[in-house]
Amino acid sequence: MTEKSTPYQGKSEHLVSFAVEIVIARGKALTPGRTVDRSIVGLTIGSNTAAVTTFAMEIVPIKDRAFAMFVINVWYVLGGCYVYAMGLIFMNQFGWRVIVLLTAVPTVVSCLSSCFILESPRYLFVCGRMSELSDTLARMFKMNDKVLPKYNLGEHVEESRGSIPEIFEGDYFRITILLAQAFTINAFIEYGAALLLPDMFVYDYCSDTSLFDDDNSCYMSNSEYLYMLLIGSVSLPAVLVAYLTCDKFGRIRTMLFSGAVTLVGLIMLLICINMYVLVGEAAIVVFFSVLQNCALWLYLPESYPTYVRNAAVGVVNGVGKLGAALGSLITEIVAGSSIRACLTLYVCLTAYQLVCIYLMKRDTVGLRLDDTRAAARERSQSQAQETG
Repeated sequence: MTEKSTPYQGKSEHLVSFAVEIVIARGKALTPGRTVDRSIVGLTIGSNTAAVTTFAMEIVPIKDRAFAMFVINVWYVLGGCYVYAMGLIFMNQFGWRVIVLLTAVPTVVSCLSSCFILESPRYLFVCGRMSELSDTLARMFKMNDKVLPKYNLGEHVEESRGSIPEIFEGDYFRITILLAQAFTINAFIEYGAALLLPDMFVYDYCSDTSLFDDDNSCYMSNSEYLYMLLIGSVSLPAVLVAYLTCDKFGRIRTMLFSGAVTLVGLIMLLICINMYVLVGEAAIVVFFSVLQNCALWLYLPESYPTYVRNAAVGVVNGVGKLGAALGSLITEIVAGSSIRACLTLYVCLTAYQLVCIYLMKRDTVGLRLDDTRAAARERSQSQAQETG
């Protein structure tokens, strides 16, 4: 999850990640004891998530950024629903090998689709690859049945690509720290809740009695797969709402509102009345946590100029994945002794995350994406003069 070097930006990075996932990891990912193989799958998935987001933000117009993120998140949610649907239908009848093959199908399709993706013009400009930039712009206009106007790219400013230390310097230090904490907490709760909520449903959390027979299987039961499929279904309208609210009310307000409702939902889960109410409360938590996650992913790449955007998205997303690992581990440990203690931890983390989001302050709706250090410095000075 680090900065991408020049040869592996855009479609090249996608192809490398997908190839690794298909050829090296997919055949062995779920084999017992294959921790390294599963780690490789996690690495490639995380890499592609960050790359797709950054790439989309750099090639779409300002007014279409929220829509681009909406499309990405819809496919992300559909992918999760696909996995749980395959598990519901095939896992307990045919075992994990069939699931591995079935879940590899979308990966192969994505790999083939990446061959037709054009490189990011912003990235080509920053790297000084002007002839490739001209060809890419010409192809983009042709694909959209538009006439490429005469333009002057000007002199390319020779400068090194952004590095990881730069996102912890000057104006970027504060936003990087805040985003890293927000992403970590979001991933902590998302992955932890994925383990916790099915248990709260299958084993009656309100009365501490089992709702289903426990067959001691090492796989999830069909009822657990069905429940997670329903959670994925709740996520779809959340993605649509994120698209509608992020542009109208702003990224920060959307994150604050969705985080506040998630906090209320978690508190309500602590006060369990019956299983029907529990399922409704869980749906509220999932819906608004997904809404907040969509806004976070839109806000992240918009907060940095092109020369350092890849490094920033990689680092923040990488730290967030650490939160996902910790969330899964700590949820297993804490929920084993007390589900309410686990929910209390989620409540405290969500409250702290709201503080981090509030401190971000600057919204990015309609913000022009700077490409070089000089452009970023000029905009920063202009903003300082306006506020001064």
